Amino acid sequence: MIESVNTNGAKLLDFDSWGDWLEYCKQNLPSNHYNDASEKNDSEFTGTPNYSAALSLAVSGWEEKVSEARVLSEGLINKVLDKIATPVIHYDVEGIDFDMARVHRGEPEVWYRFEEHIIENDGDNVVRIVINNIASCGISTESIIRRGAVIAALVELLEYSHKKVEIISHTPFHTGKIEFRTIVKTANQPLDMARLMFMSGHPSMLRRLLFRALELNPKEHRECGMSYGMPHDLQQCDWGDVYFGKMHYEQNEQWYKNPEQFIIDQLTKQGIEVKQA
Repeated sequence: MIESVNTNGAKLLDFDSWGDWLEYCKQNLPSNHYNDASEKNDSEFTGTPNYSAALSLAVSGWEEKVSEARVLSEGLINKVLDKIATPVIHYDVEGIDFDMARVHRGEPEVWYRFEEHIIENDGDNVVRIVINNIASCGISTESIIRRGAVIAALVELLEYSHKKVEIISHTPFHTGKIEFRTIVKTANQPLDMARLMFMSGHPSMLRRLLFRALELNPKEHRECGMSYGMPHDLQQCDWGDVYFGKMHYEQNEQWYKNPEQFIIDQLTKQGIEVKQA
């Protein structure tokens, strides 16, 4: 873990791997900690009965919930997978037009036509997905899980298209006071769906682990009283290629209103041609 000061003056705790982050979260709270919301909140709010259960899930991955999350994302994946295509030129003895250069070279297959093929990317481009896990207390566990499913679907589709995906959890607490940044998946690591679903879609990622990380830090990093503050976004320079921001009024977010179109739009932005109906 590396501690520094961010460009906006906030204390930044930077973890270079998921394992590094979990080692930090395994620490016991100091005797003078100012709150213990990571332990007190109930399962309806956090999705787990206690902090130990949340930490265990973070270590092993949310394996038993991957299938349930896929119920939310499977339809999106099935609708989009067969649309990832790009037109390529196919030469033959007949077609829609002919290539004069091939005629001059005396090649027999001078006619060409366009055919749809699943896109093959050389994999050199890295798509950096940054996830701000902060959410207001009024956000339901179902909404958090739903967003995680959209993120998982997008990552799978990008990797299906031979893109290299880097996934970062970067969560700010309070205005300009403290942030936690973790590299969850490097571009060259294989996708661990159970880990991704816990990090992006389990309420305990914020409401137990990130709360605990905040509680491990000095009292001055809280905003007011016993409160953990209001959700806010990262600076735009930290957004990466795809940014999932704070969850405050998720109904206003495109991924919430029309998740399929959101995924298609993100694929298009990354240079993946998506065949529309």
